[in-house]
Amino acid sequence: MESNHKYRLISVEYLNALPFIHAFTNSPLLSQFDIQTGTPKECAESLLNDHADIALLPIGALNQFENLHLVSEYCIGCDGEVRTVCIFSDLEFEDIKTIKEDPDSRTSNLLLHTLNTHFWASKEIQLLANGQQTEDADGYLIIGDRAFEAEKKYRYKYDLGKIWKELTGYPFTFAIWVSKTKIPNEVIQSFNQCIKDFLSNEKNLEKILADYPLNLGLKEYYSKNISYEFDQKKRDALTHFFKLLGQSLPVNI
Repeated sequence: MESNHKYRLISVEYLNALPFIHAFTNSPLLSQFDIQTGTPKECAESLLNDHADIALLPIGALNQFENLHLVSEYCIGCDGEVRTVCIFSDLEFEDIKTIKEDPDSRTSNLLLHTLNTHFWASKEIQLLANGQQTEDADGYLIIGDRAFEAEKKYRYKYDLGKIWKELTGYPFTFAIWVSKTKIPNEVIQSFNQCIKDFLSNEKNLEKILADYPLNLGLKEYYSKNISYEFDQKKRDALTHFFKLLGQSLPVNI
């Protein structure tokens, strides 16, 4: 492949992925990459339809593919409280009988279903698909940037990252960088270097924070809630999660 080839990347457009987006749009290695953003569904579709070479793929979309290649040692993950994947309710948890799924995230809905099936079965909680006509529920799974607004609206917040960690002892991985075809090692090295350079410089994160109100608490969100290294614990956690789903991982981690 020619040296001037640009690899097409697609990332989710949530706040938790902004460091990735900024890393590639401000890197000296920019000439190697062309980054787009989209919803989690659009990330999966772009990779599936060969409109992107590398995607930040939500793990809920992994089963759309037969064989994938891991591109990066970075991911979207958490090791405990994640803040932006939560059940919001005005009821205490033991009083919740119905929870409405989030319309935008198969991954978070899969996590909710897994917790409900394997850990909350005795509570007999009914999960409502977002397309169901019933508008009201005792609790609502709300993810991404909308969770910041929901914190002000509801009395209680039940964080799925924290609950998963308490019940399993594992961190959780929400999305990983993958490709359908093998990417040259030198390109992978440049890819990871882009992210590493950005995350290792606190001033880079400060530039992101400057665009958002202080009361969102994004500094703490990036430093305490979101965990970007796809380390061995997160790899083991992803394998464990897929075992609970009864599925095989289509990517060698």
